[in-house]
Amino acid sequence: MKFQYLGTAAAEGWPGLFCECENCERARAAGGKNIRKRSQAILDGRLLLDFPMDTYANFAFAGINGAKINSCLITHSHEDHFTPVDFFTRQEPFAHIRDKKPMEIYGMGAVIRKYYDMNGGKNPYEDDFVFHEIHPFDVFEVNGYTVTALPADHDQK
Repeated sequence: MKFQYLGTAAAEGWPGLFCECENCERARAAGGKNIRKRSQAILDGRLLLDFPMDTYANFAFAGINGAKINSCLITHSHEDHFTPVDFFTRQEPFAHIRDKKPMEIYGMGAVIRKYYDMNGGKNPYEDDFVFHEIHPFDVFEVNGYTVTALPADHDQK
């Protein structure tokens, strides 16, 4: 199994967008590996973990072809882990995907509600994204992986 980190920072990124502390200034000046995007990872180039606002940059910098990814686990509904505003770019005329299958999105109820709320209660991209609600201790198969959902107290929505 190849586990690739795409982003390892918290919600504000690193250095912080508006921060002038000594550490952020030092990271900004050093650049390169000192600049960290929001939390995201990918397993074996096919199972995506989270979809933060940095997904485009993460894919571009890592050379990831998003058309090849058909499953995504969302850990929780905070914006630094789930920002689906770029979902529209998986449709024509923005994307030309051979052998297109819907992307399967797995997340707790708050993730799914967030998506539907931002789209007026609908899934405008129903041919592109299928949502699966998961609960603590659910065991399920995703793209050849067996996943066990663990409870967390991070997002109380």
